[in-house]
Amino acid sequence: MINVETKTLKSSATIPFVKSEDTKGKTLSSYKKSKSRVFPGQDEYEWWFNFCPAVNEYSSENEKNHVKLALNLIPAAEGRVTIEAEGLPTKTYDFPKCKYFDWFYVHQAEFYAAIEHVLVLKCTVEIDVDFVPKIRNFCPKPDVYTPLYDSMFSEMQITGLTNNLKVTKTLKDEINIPLRKSVGRENKFWNPETTQSQLELNSNVFRWSVTYVHDKEESPVSLIFIFCPNLIINVNARLTVEAEGLPTKTYTISNSGKFYFDHFPYQDVFNAIIDDELNLKCTLELTVDTNFVPEIRTEFCNYNDIEADFEIHRGDDHYKVHKVVLSKISPIFKSMLEHNFAKSSSNKLVINDFDFKTIKTAMNIVYGRPWGKISVGLALDVLYFVDKYKITDFFDELEEVLTSNLSMNNFYAILRYANECAKTDLFAKCAALYKDYEDTIKTAEPFLALPGPLVIKLLKCAFQFENELDVFYHARQKGICVDVVIEPSTVEIQTLADFLKVVPYAWKYYIEDLKVKCAQFYQQNKAEVEKSWEFQSYPKMMQQALSILGRPIEARTDFREYENVPTDFEIQCGENQLRVHKDVLSQISPVFEAMLRHNFVETSSNKIEINDFDFKTIETALNICYGRSCGDLSTELMLDILYFADKYHIADIFTQLEEVLTHNLSTTNFCTVFHCANDFENTGLFAECVKFYKQNKSNIKIAEATLPFPLVFKLVKSAYQLKTELDAFMHARRDGFRLDIEELEVPTLADFFKTVPYAWEKYEDGLKMKCAKFWQDNKDTVRKTEEYSSFSRSIKEELDVLGACFE
Repeated sequence: MINVETKTLKSSATIPFVKSEDTKGKTLSSYKKSKSRVFPGQDEYEWWFNFCPAVNEYSSENEKNHVKLALNLIPAAEGRVTIEAEGLPTKTYDFPKCKYFDWFYVHQAEFYAAIEHVLVLKCTVEIDVDFVPKIRNFCPKPDVYTPLYDSMFSEMQITGLTNNLKVTKTLKDEINIPLRKSVGRENKFWNPETTQSQLELNSNVFRWSVTYVHDKEESPVSLIFIFCPNLIINVNARLTVEAEGLPTKTYTISNSGKFYFDHFPYQDVFNAIIDDELNLKCTLELTVDTNFVPEIRTEFCNYNDIEADFEIHRGDDHYKVHKVVLSKISPIFKSMLEHNFAKSSSNKLVINDFDFKTIKTAMNIVYGRPWGKISVGLALDVLYFVDKYKITDFFDELEEVLTSNLSMNNFYAILRYANECAKTDLFAKCAALYKDYEDTIKTAEPFLALPGPLVIKLLKCAFQFENELDVFYHARQKGICVDVVIEPSTVEIQTLADFLKVVPYAWKYYIEDLKVKCAQFYQQNKAEVEKSWEFQSYPKMMQQALSILGRPIEARTDFREYENVPTDFEIQCGENQLRVHKDVLSQISPVFEAMLRHNFVETSSNKIEINDFDFKTIETALNICYGRSCGDLSTELMLDILYFADKYHIADIFTQLEEVLTHNLSTTNFCTVFHCANDFENTGLFAECVKFYKQNKSNIKIAEATLPFPLVFKLVKSAYQLKTELDAFMHARRDGFRLDIEELEVPTLADFFKTVPYAWEKYEDGLKMKCAKFWQDNKDTVRKTEEYSSFSRSIKEELDVLGACFE
C-alpha cells in the first residue's frame, strides 16, 4: 500500500513601487507582475502574482477604488496567500484548488499614501500538495557483519525516513593519450588509437572518449571529444588537457554529443615530444546532482553489540554511549572523562545547550545508526554541536546538505554558521547567493541585523574586493548603510583613483572624517590632483574645502618666540598642568590680563585652576594661540575650544576655526554647530548654517534635545525670511517636523485669517484654541470682514464654542 502524505510548500516574492511624479497622488497607472517562482524543493509547482491598479470610471465601484491582486499557479493547487507591506494591513486569503485567483486588496488612495519613497509589496504563498515519500537508498553493508546491523537495515527500509535532499557531486576520470614520433618520417608523429573510459554514479554510466587528430602540418592539431553518444542530456562538465612542455587547456562541456576542439599548432606539439614520446593527460570533471544518501560508518558499528557504559542526558531524555567511543571521536569528551568533568561514579554527562534531538542525531551518525529526517535547521544544530566538541569526522555529509539546500529562506542561518565555524567553501557559496540576490537581501531585516565585520567579509567574498575602500564604495552605491558596513576611519586613500572615488561620496553624505582624509591626500598630492579633469569639475566650494581642511590648524606666529623662554605660569585642570607665559595670556585674553593685573590670581602662586573645561580643550586652545600645529581636530573639540575662547574673549581663535567649521558642516553635527553659532552671535557661521539647512533639510534630524524650540523658530524664520513664529510653525509642519504650539501667538487680524483655514484643514487643535482666543477678544472686528463671511458654518460655530472657554 502506498501512503500519500500532504505537504505544505511555502514561497515568497516581492514587487517594489516607486512614487511617480506624474500621478499627483491620485492614481497608480502601472501594471506590475512578479517574476515566476518555484517552491523550494518542489520545482514542478510554479507561481507568480500580478498587481492591477484601479481601473477607469467605467469600471464597477470596487474596481474603480481598490487595487486588485491576482495569483497564478501551475499546476492548480489550493492554499492561502498573505499580502504585507509597510504602512498597510497584512491580509491573508484562502483560495480553492485553482490556477488563477484574484481579489481586491486595499483602497487605491490608501495604497498610494503608503508609498513615501519606495513601497515593497510582499506576497507569501502556501499550497497544500500530496506526495509519496521516497525510500532512501542505503550504502552497502559494512565489512564487519553483526546481527544487529541486519535489524537496523531492515528497520530503516521500513521507516523510509528521508527528506530526499539533493547534493552536488563531482565525478572525475582520466585518459592518457601517448604521442610518438614516426620512425623514418621526418617531422611526423602519431597516436595509436582512440582512448575511451566511463564514469559511474549509482546505476548511471557516462561514457566518454578522446581522439587526437592531425591531418595536415599547417593546421592545428584537433581533439575529438565524444560524451554519452546514446543520451541527450545537459551536463556541467569540463575537459582539461595537459602535457609536459605544452600549456594546459580547459574546454567547457554543457551537453552530450560530439565536439571538435583546436588544441595547438602541429609544430608546437611535435617540438614537445621529447625522447620520441609525449603523454597527453585528459581529465574530465563532471558535476551532477544526486539524491543525498547518508553513509553508515562501520568504525563504531561493532559497539552496537557491546553494552553501553555511559549516558548523555538532556532534560528527561538520555542517550546510551560508550566511553571509548566518546574518547575517540572528541578530544573534549576525552579530556572530560580523563579529568572527571563527567563524574565516573555516575557515568553520565549532562548537556543543556543543545536539544535532545540534536544530540541523538549526532550520536546516531557516529554509531552508524538510522538518522531519521534531516532538515537544514537540524543539520545546523548538529554541526554546531560537532564544532563545540571538536568532532572532526563523520559529518561531511551534513555540510553537503547545507551546500545543496542553500536558499533565501535559510541564507542567514547558514551564513552565520559558515562564518563562526570558519567554513570557507560554504561561506563562498553564501557569498555567491548574496551576489545573485543582493537587491533583495540588502533591505531585509535579518541582513540589517548582521554585525558590521560579517557584512564586510560577505561583500569582500561576493565581489572579490581587495580592500575596505572598495567595500565602502560598493555599499554607498547600493544604499547599504555605511555605519553598518564600514567605519570611514578605516578607509585608506593611497592613490589618485582612491581619492577621486571617495571625494564625491564624502561630500554627498557629509562624512566629516572622510572629508579630512581626502583633504590630507590633496595637500600631499596637489599637483597630480589638480591636473585631473575630475577635480576640475568639482564645485568651487568643494575645491576650497579640500584646500582648507587639508591644512593643519595654525594660529598667529607672534608667540613662537616664547618657545625658548622659560615658562612662569601654570594652568591646573584636574590632575594635569599646562606651563605657559603670563605675557602670552595677557596678550591673547583681556580676561586673563585682568586676572593677572588685579591679583585675582595670587602672583606668588603663579597658578590658576580651570575646572569647567577638560584638559584637552585648554591644551589645544593654547597650542593654537602659541602657533603650534594641532593637526586634525574633530568638530566636537573645535566647538569646545570656541566655548573656551568665548569665555576668555580670545578673539583670534574664532577667525581660524570659523572657516574650518563652515566647510566641515555635516548632517550629524549641524545642530551643535548651529547652537554654537547662535550662542556666540557669530553672524558668519550662523548664515552658513542657515544656508546648509536649506540645502539639506530632508537629511537633518532636529530634536528638542539638540535645539530648543525658540532656536528652531529662529532657524526656520532665517532660512525662509519669514516674519512671524506662526509662519515658521506652518512652514516647519510642511517640512515634516513639529514645533511647540505653546510658542505661538495669533497677534493680528491677518494672522487670524491665515491660521484658521490651516488649523481646520490640518485638525490642529492647539492652533484652533489660539484662533478661538483671538476670536473671543476681537469678535466685533472679525465679523465685519469679508474673509470671515467666507468661513463655513461649522468653523464659525466651532469658533463660538471654543471662544466661550476664554470668557
